[in-house]
Amino acid sequence: MKKFFEDFKAFAMRGNVIDMAVGVIIGAAFGSITTSLVNDIFMPLIGVLTGGINFGGLFVALDGGSYVSAEAAAAAGVGTINYGLFIQNVINFILLMLANGVDLKTLQEVLGHENLNTTQIYTHIENTDKKIAAEANPLSKLKI
Repeated sequence: MKKFFEDFKAFAMRGNVIDMAVGVIIGAAFGSITTSLVNDIFMPLIGVLTGGINFGGLFVALDGGSYVSAEAAAAAGVGTINYGLFIQNVINFILLMLANGVDLKTLQEVLGHENLNTTQIYTHIENTDKKIAAEANPLSKLKI
């Protein structure tokens, strides 16, 4: 068990873990923006195009009854299948994947390598950052 914690500490102290943590935080923020885009912009527009359907409110009550909303069914102690929320989440996922694809394609074009995967792109960026930091550090030019 001690070896496990030592290995974990060594892993956590590497710079890549901090980079990953920053990426997760940015990803979470981007995810909330995309969720808002889907829920507040796209789904109302899709609702208008489909005759006023509110996808977020689509559900099936498992007892076969008719309820005003999924919340009313839940208050009555009835389970629901909220397929409208599922549709919204699928659209949200598709938009996130499209955005990631655009990001990856843009990075490939900026770096001039069309066949790089994400790991190779981030390694290239990290190496470039280290090179710039070394050039900016006046102590790096001293030969001792």
